[in-house]
Amino acid sequence: MKSLLRPPLPLGLLLLAACGAMLERSFKKSVEGVERTRAKPAPDCSPWQATGAPNVTDARAIDPLAWAPKDPDAGAEWLEVEFGEWVKATSIRIHETGATGGVVAIDGVDWYGAPLALWRGVDSTHEPGVFEVALDGARTVRRARIRFDTARHRGFEQIDAVEVWGLGGPAWARSATASSYRGQK
Repeated sequence: MKSLLRPPLPLGLLLLAACGAMLERSFKKSVEGVERTRAKPAPDCSPWQATGAPNVTDARAIDPLAWAPKDPDAGAEWLEVEFGEWVKATSIRIHETGATGGVVAIDGVDWYGAPLALWRGVDSTHEPGVFEVALDGARTVRRARIRFDTARHRGFEQIDAVEVWGLGGPAWARSATASSYRGQK
């Protein structure tokens, strides 16, 4: 008579299955957390407004759905975005609204947490739209810090969205912080 029990699985397969299930639950929680956080109303002009796909309808107006620094012409400001995963980036696209042309540098962070200069130069954007920076070769990044000189042009430099284009396609910013934001107390 044959036994109805299967032979035991090797320990390595059991551990692999357990780790896979744990990672799947962890990933699901992190994705749900981002969606839940993003669904909550964020303060007007806060860094969170620069996450996700563009949603500003009037690119020339000061729009609460885009990040803006606290003071319009204060000088040095920065916006740091995180893409949620490591991306082999070939370019970064910044969706600018309001006063444009203030981007002066973009830095990334490498695998070890060290700063990584991605671009330095003059933002040639004269109208609201997309400022795209092609990177020298594919660079692996998870975060990008965009530095501005808001004194270069009068008015509020606003960022509606930041996306990174990589070998696997585009990825939108999922979280953000900034040196300041309009309406901040």
